[in-house]
Amino acid sequence: MKLHLRFVLVFLGAFSLLDSVRCQTDSIPEPNTLEKLAQRTLFGGGFGLQFGNVTLVHVAPGIAYKLNERIYLGGSFTYQYLNWAGTVYESHMYGTRIFPIVDVWKGVFATAEYEWLNYPVSPNIGLPFRKNNHAFFLGGGYLQRINKRGGFIQFSLLYNLLFSRLNQGQSPYDSPITYRMSVFF
Repeated sequence: MKLHLRFVLVFLGAFSLLDSVRCQTDSIPEPNTLEKLAQRTLFGGGFGLQFGNVTLVHVAPGIAYKLNERIYLGGSFTYQYLNWAGTVYESHMYGTRIFPIVDVWKGVFATAEYEWLNYPVSPNIGLPFRKNNHAFFLGGGYLQRINKRGGFIQFSLLYNLLFSRLNQGQSPYDSPITYRMSVFF
C-alpha cells in the first residue's frame, strides 16, 4: 500500500511539474519598451490636391502617440504648393503643428493645436519676403476608429484664437475658422 501511495504521489508530482513547465512556455512574453512604443505610435496625416485655375498641392505627414484609450498627442509637418494660372505667382509654404486629441464621448473629441507656418507674402502688395505665422486653434470634431491599434479618421472644426483681421492679405488664413481631415493608422 505504501508503495502504491508513493508511486501515485511521485506520478502526480511529475505531472504537476510538467504542467507548470508547459504553462510557462505557452505564456506570451511581455513586450519590451520599444515594442510598447511601436504599438502605441500611429502614422498618417492629411493631404489635398486641386487642379484648374488654382493648382494646390498640400501634404501634411504626421505622427500620433496613444497615451491611453482616450488621449493622443501628435504632430505633423506641412508643405503646400500654390500656383494661380495666368499669373507669375507661385508659393511654397511649410511649417509644423502639435496637438493633443481627447476623445470626450464616443468619438466626439476636443483639441487644441499650435501651428507655425512660413510663407511668402503676396508680391502684389510690394513685400517680396517670407513671413512666419503663428496660430493657436481650439476646437473639436468627430473621429472614427479604423483599426484595433487605435487608428482613426478625424474630422475637425477649429477656431484660431490668434487670428487678426489686421493681417488679412498677409496671412495664409482669411478666416479664424478652419477645418481639417486627417487619417492615422
